[in-house]
Amino acid sequence: MKNYKVDLHIHLGQAKERPVKITASRKLTLEGILSQENPTGPLGKGKYLRKGLDIVGVVDCITVGAREEIKKLISLGIIDNKYPGGGLRYGDKLTLLLGAEIETREKNGSAHWVAFFRGLEEIEIFADYLYRYIKNPYLSTQVCELKARQLAKFTLSLGGLFFPAHIFTPHKGVLGNCTAILSEIIDDDVVAVELGLSADTGMANRLTDLSKRTFLSNSDAHSLQNIGREFTIFSLNNPSFDDLSSAIKKQGVQKVTANIGLNPELGKYHRTYCHTCKRPVKTPPPTYHCPICKGTNITFGVADRLEEIADLSDTSLKLPNKVIVSEHPPYIYNIPLEFIPGVGKKIKTKLIEAFGSELSVLHEVPYNKISVVVGQKIANNILAARRGQIEIKAGGGGYYGKIDSTAKF
Repeated sequence: MKNYKVDLHIHLGQAKERPVKITASRKLTLEGILSQENPTGPLGKGKYLRKGLDIVGVVDCITVGAREEIKKLISLGIIDNKYPGGGLRYGDKLTLLLGAEIETREKNGSAHWVAFFRGLEEIEIFADYLYRYIKNPYLSTQVCELKARQLAKFTLSLGGLFFPAHIFTPHKGVLGNCTAILSEIIDDDVVAVELGLSADTGMANRLTDLSKRTFLSNSDAHSLQNIGREFTIFSLNNPSFDDLSSAIKKQGVQKVTANIGLNPELGKYHRTYCHTCKRPVKTPPPTYHCPICKGTNITFGVADRLEEIADLSDTSLKLPNKVIVSEHPPYIYNIPLEFIPGVGKKIKTKLIEAFGSELSVLHEVPYNKISVVVGQKIANNILAARRGQIEIKAGGGGYYGKIDSTAKF
């Protein structure tokens, strides 16, 4: 058994020189996702972007361009589609899982869902099926005429994985936008949920309906630099689809050992946001109007929505840099380097070149080694972020929270 770092929500900005995810960077290509993990490989450089992930899930693989590119990389021998246990293998360092993000319209709103499959054959079957119910097979996250239950049933019939994306967000999160009870929309055979950037395990554990489901942390990356800003650590025999699926379903000894993600206050939708005053509210959640202008031109926050629908009190143990809940593994805060005061692009590049990956710098490299490379002040900031000894101005309304650069670390 070995621990593997897994990010199961990465988008494509383009494929075959055509847009895929409209809101994603055009630099976010399939080759970019692979090469940034192995800069000495056949696909290029991307050295400073190395994240240290072991398994990546791309959620736009049903699009026409993405499948064409995947087939080309297989034919060139760059990725192997015959990896034992499923998944596509890039060299000896990275497993690529093929997935799709789909939007459904439920009774009270719209929601995003993610489906993953064992290999190319299964996702081709799923794509052919889905094309009957979406309008544009070239673009990602299309609105589907089917309901989530129907999508889940077909996905599971192919041996796939199916889970709701960013469940609490006000835009397309099933609990943020559609219902207060997940089981009203999907059945218990959907065994996992994606927490999203503005929530952690302690928050999600306040809903009885989620207590038995596996919590996943994923980046929902729309750019190369955001790959791995949230990820899940799995204890697996091998980095394959089958082993990952067993862990998510809690079958056997393979399991999730930790969720690594943003402090929820750094998320873009953590608190209710007033668009008139252009700031998140600071009153206790739930807040339905701005306490300053008294207006209702707001985006409702994740923390506010959770306070509205939670049926349990917060019983998590909150430590400086993590949350531990008895029913789930610990949630460890991951503060991306670009959020840390004093770390710009040049410093980030310097750190990753020195220590191999961003995740190593954030969680593993000793203080004295970091200070030798970038000096004591920045090393102090990185260590404070690692220990949770930071002050945060909460995000909301589509704007990330910020570390208070005036605070003393």
